[in-house]
Amino acid sequence: KEIAEVTSTDTINFEELVPRLEKREQFETIKKAYLYAYNEHKGMKRLTKDDFITHPLEVTKILMDLNVDDTTIIASLLHEVINNGNKTYDDLVNDFGEDIAKIVLSVSKINKLELPDNNESSVIYLRKILPIIKNDNTYKQINVNPINRNTKDI
Repeated sequence: KEIAEVTSTDTINFEELVPRLEKREQFETIKKAYLYAYNEHKGMKRLTKDDFITHPLEVTKILMDLNVDDTTIIASLLHEVINNGNKTYDDLVNDFGEDIAKIVLSVSKINKLELPDNNESSVIYLRKILPIIKNDNTYKQINVNPINRNTKDI
């Protein structure tokens, strides 16, 4: 399917991100990750009645504003396919490699943590995971450009 056919949400869609994403070195893998996540979440809705894929897209948009690397962008699109999909760590290793699979697994573990308040904002959530994602002996440092610190008040 073409990307334009796949996304049908009014809140955010992949096409809006493409002009910035297509300049990236790993654009084809980013597009593959989007289609992979879209197909995994197809038919799922958020409590807002938006398509489920809008959440990974919103996270990706925030991270793009923070000038993160391509690996982080790919993982952001995939970060719900284990907890809210039928994919496994091994599926991700086979389809995207071990580095991305480890990041997604780490975020999946963080997502299982119970937050003290159901009204915690995504900004607080992102503050928890952005500085360093640690899984076993693998560390992923995410570089945040200080110029963009006002993005979503992070």
